[in-house]
Amino acid sequence: PAATTALNAVKSRRSSTRQPVAGNPARRTIRIVHVVERLTPRASRKAACPASDGPVSLAAVVKLDATRIRPSRWQGRDAESFGDIGFQQLCADIHAEAGNSIPIKVRPVSPPTVGASNSIVTHEVVYGHRRHRACLVLGLQVTAIIDDVDEQGLVRDMVKENHLHNAPSALEQGRLYCQLLDEKLFSSLRRMAEFLRRDAGDVSRAMALARLPKPILDA
Repeated sequence: PAATTALNAVKSRRSSTRQPVAGNPARRTIRIVHVVERLTPRASRKAACPASDGPVSLAAVVKLDATRIRPSRWQGRDAESFGDIGFQQLCADIHAEAGNSIPIKVRPVSPPTVGASNSIVTHEVVYGHRRHRACLVLGLQVTAIIDDVDEQGLVRDMVKENHLHNAPSALEQGRLYCQLLDEKLFSSLRRMAEFLRRDAGDVSRAMALARLPKPILDA
């Protein structure tokens, strides 16, 4: 009887320290995963778990020789923009920091060409023409993001960046819009405005300003 009493006491202690388990742990884990998936938007799940079989585009940030980068023919800035007080201050800031702290964006030139100074041109400015020019003036390398965009993508990125930092004048914008339509990069003003995410009325007014006779603009 004493042995039986001791055995029963041990069993009682074991059962009192044992934690209750409600169901199969693996099944509980599966149910939790299903609940999380139902509560997580599909777009968020795709961003968190990108498809492994698709291309992943990563823009590289590098230091480039400024003399091997050419400006874009769409850059749209007047010559005065590269010699005014604002540009002089930009040069002073870049000189103080030994380079441009905000990268410009460039795209590869394929095949490389020979530039005006007989240097081999390997890239073209997408946006950041003033920072590029400042680095040229100062003899510094330029910090740049490399992204292989097409012509329309270049203009879109440039217009967006320009309106975020030191927006061009209405006249400069109008001249660019006229150039884009005259050279058939866009089929119509409406399509151009939609693609660039600009108000069509503002685009039309800027173009009307740019098409005024030179004597009126100079007055």
